[in-house]
Amino acid sequence: MANSNESSFICGTVKKPWGLNVVISEKSRVLKRISNKDGALQKHINWLKDLQEKRKKLDEKKKVEETERLERKRIFQEREAKKRLRSSHSNQ
Repeated sequence: MANSNESSFICGTVKKPWGLNVVISEKSRVLKRISNKDGALQKHINWLKDLQEKRKKLDEKKKVEETERLERKRIFQEREAKKRLRSSHSNQ
């Protein structure tokens, strides 16, 4: 039986600080893979940018539609005012 001071599982013990045994060329490949912009955070950032652009376009479209609506309303009111004016002159 093993001594109580010795650990029973030697295979799980890391003697060096973790990551020192990585080959330099492999380390650069791993760091490059980590720094790629394929992660969930980058996808979320891109989604937010896309959403912001869509919202901006929608706001601009709403402004244009509102100005067109107000212009049609103004033209309609002028036309109706002229009709009322003509009908009031013909009744007198």
